[in-house]
Amino acid sequence: SEPYLHKFFDKVIWCAEEAFNAFIEGNKKRADVVINMKKEVSQLAEETQSHLEERLNFETNVPLAEYRILSEIVENMKRIYYLSKRVAKDVIESNHSNNNQHKSIIQEELKFEP
Repeated sequence: SEPYLHKFFDKVIWCAEEAFNAFIEGNKKRADVVINMKKEVSQLAEETQSHLEERLNFETNVPLAEYRILSEIVENMKRIYYLSKRVAKDVIESNHSNNNQHKSIIQEELKFEP
């Protein structure tokens, strides 16, 4: 399961980082990349879930609790991607000409020191 999980998780984490960096920078090109990853992320999620189901059905001694936890993790990672995609859409739809506006908001909220 690890190769499936890692590939999927790595892609979702990458998308989240790109979306939040796009938001901070006001970078619409980066945001576009995240939005356009939907098909690939969905495919990886489906492959991962299918692999988990195959393991449950065909391997002996696969604990049901393990299957449930891993399936729940896959669902939560999908939610993280969808949040990332919403953040990216906010960047695309933003009418602000000042690219530093998001950065200022983030710094204020997280108390970053310039």
